[in-house]
Amino acid sequence: MKNKKLFSIVLLCIFCFALSACSNNGKTDPTKNDTKNEETNTDTTVESTNESENKPETETEKETETESEKETNDEKVSDTNVNKNHNGKFSANAYDVVTVREKLYNGDIDGKKLAFLTFDDGPNNDVTPRILDILKEKNVPATFFTVGKAIHEDTANVLKRIYNEGHAIATHSFSHEYEDLYPGRYPNAEYILKEEKKSIERLKSFLGEEFYTKVFRYPGGHMSWNKEGLKASDKLLQDNNIYWIDWNSMTGDAQPKNIKQVPRPETVQKVLDNFDESARLNGVSNVAVILMHDAIGKEITVEALPSLIDHLQKLGYEFGIIE
Repeated sequence: MKNKKLFSIVLLCIFCFALSACSNNGKTDPTKNDTKNEETNTDTTVESTNESENKPETETEKETETESEKETNDEKVSDTNVNKNHNGKFSANAYDVVTVREKLYNGDIDGKKLAFLTFDDGPNNDVTPRILDILKEKNVPATFFTVGKAIHEDTANVLKRIYNEGHAIATHSFSHEYEDLYPGRYPNAEYILKEEKKSIERLKSFLGEEFYTKVFRYPGGHMSWNKEGLKASDKLLQDNNIYWIDWNSMTGDAQPKNIKQVPRPETVQKVLDNFDESARLNGVSNVAVILMHDAIGKEITVEALPSLIDHLQKLGYEFGIIE
């Protein structure tokens, strides 16, 4: 009887233990489960933030760059004004180079006060575009005296922009090397013409075969070289329908800093003063051909150009281009 009772007690204990184990297996640790969910949510949030902020930003930048590159690479030349050095946008403001040259020191043209903004030594992708931005904002035309060797694939779009926005394009030699152009300060007529033809062909290669310019400025200015030598080069150029022009006023942006009259300016006001002084010295009244440069580093020219345009307008000048 005792053995039977003991067996019953043992059996009851085994049953209770099994029941307890089953109950524990069905439970979950709430702390552990919440932590796991929190880590998962945190990871998802970080990944989502990266996708919503970083990835789209990168794609947007890429799209912007691509669009910008597309606009630059797709720069087309507007309809060519046959045998002209501008596209005709400012035809009403265009004046023949010989006429302008003859009026540099006396008289006027059509009874007007005319200012011709001229920029030498470009184009480039730094200063030239900023000058174009200002001219566009002011709706003022200019004449760009380009150096042939500065015209290539990297600057082609700037050149096309000059043309497309209605400005006149002239030449300023191919090399701008004084020793080759003027050995012993004596103009080498054949070499000057050779460079001119090369420059014009370079312009045609980017602006089209119908483009032509007959406007030329001697590097250093016609006034600077041996007069007898100039007679030969002037005639040879003219025989090839190329005509030179100098200037009668300047901002001094390429002047030596220590020169007494019209020194290189360091402020906008000095640029305006230089124009006034150079115009006074040369007796400028109604026709002002103003020498400036769009070469790399001519920051003062960019900075002062809006004020110079305003200054000229206050003096009663209209703006023209040289064709």
